[in-house]
Amino acid sequence: MKDRKETNLEQSLKNMNDHIIRDDERRQHSRKTLLSKMEQEKSPKRKSRIKRSVVPVTAIVLFLGTAGTLFVSEFSEQQQIKEQQSEHQVNIAENNSRKSFEIATDAKVESEIIEINASGFDLQLPQYSPVENTVLDNIWYRSEGQNNVVAASYFDGEGNEVFKLMQEDIKENPDINHLQENADDQIEINGSTTFISGNNQSGLRSLNIITNKYGFTLYSYTLSEEELISIGESIK
Repeated sequence: MKDRKETNLEQSLKNMNDHIIRDDERRQHSRKTLLSKMEQEKSPKRKSRIKRSVVPVTAIVLFLGTAGTLFVSEFSEQQQIKEQQSEHQVNIAENNSRKSFEIATDAKVESEIIEINASGFDLQLPQYSPVENTVLDNIWYRSEGQNNVVAASYFDGEGNEVFKLMQEDIKENPDINHLQENADDQIEINGSTTFISGNNQSGLRSLNIITNKYGFTLYSYTLSEEELISIGESIK
């Protein structure tokens, strides 16, 4: 009886051992199979993933480089266009604020100008006016000893006085105090000292230019200081 029990126990232990071994072999086999499948699936995917990722990254770098270059180029062009437009607008504004028109004369005045220059007086007149259709309508020459003076009146196309000019010989009479009286400001025009007097109670504005030989005075009730200066700059 005892021998039979021991035999049954041994057989059970053996069966148990065989089962454990088979289970262990199955686990090892399953593990190897799983690892093999993982390696088979992992390797091509990884390579494919690397290949696929290299292409998009390269494409993105190239795209960003090209886009950046195009953006910088377009931005520079836009800035240049804006600067040109701004400069053009400034030039237009300056031209509009300081328009100048040639001054016309008739045959009678031209004849008087020739006579004045023939007397030895170096007549110098404004060439431009800020008012369109300005005409040198009247010109007078007066000589009293050393005091030689020319006066001229300028009118627009409707007969309204635009400004007056007086040119006097100061090389023999250097007293120029009267040209500096009531001056509000002092500037230079074509290298010559110039005194500006603003509107007085009568509304008259004047500009006095002093050269080595002559003094020039511009008078106007209607023109601005800037317009008088532009006329003074055109005296030749």
